Amino acid sequence: QSAREDAPTAYGRIKWRIEQTVLQGGGSVVRPGLVYGGDRAAGIFGTLVGLVQRWPVLPDLIPQPMVQPVHLSDLCLALLRMACDPRVRPGAYNLSAPETVSFTDFLKAIARYRVRQPRLFLPVPARLLIALARGQKICPLFPDQGGERLLGLAALQPMATQESLRQLGIEPCLLS
Repeated sequence: QSAREDAPTAYGRIKWRIEQTVLQGGGSVVRPGLVYGGDRAAGIFGTLVGLVQRWPVLPDLIPQPMVQPVHLSDLCLALLRMACDPRVRPGAYNLSAPETVSFTDFLKAIARYRVRQPRLFLPVPARLLIALARGQKICPLFPDQGGERLLGLAALQPMATQESLRQLGIEPCLLS
């Protein structure tokens, strides 16, 4: 979801260039939203679950970044269909829920369904948290990235996913 030619992070710009090479070669590109679910929380989702488990007070970023979650089972089903169904044509596939949800609401869902404990959310300007993370690398949200992940999160753009979901026959799970 963060891949764009004008992405604010090197990760997003490099990913976009790789996508262009793959598409020019006749391949397929998968752009998943924020992947969640599964028995073991891993990747960004695992980091967020750990954060919600450890911290009773979490930031409610201002302005609120909007994410498009995709359940791990939906992503796996889409990948299997892309790999095994000869009717699926090469191209770019945006895979996530069609609707965006605030990052805070995503963290609240983790607290409710995964951690099973409520959390308090305090408004924090995103720019302040990015500056702290870059300058001192003390941000508990993304401690190893010096603000890069947080900057990428703040700059996420909504993806049009309906056509990709239709082509692959995916009915996304509700966030839970």
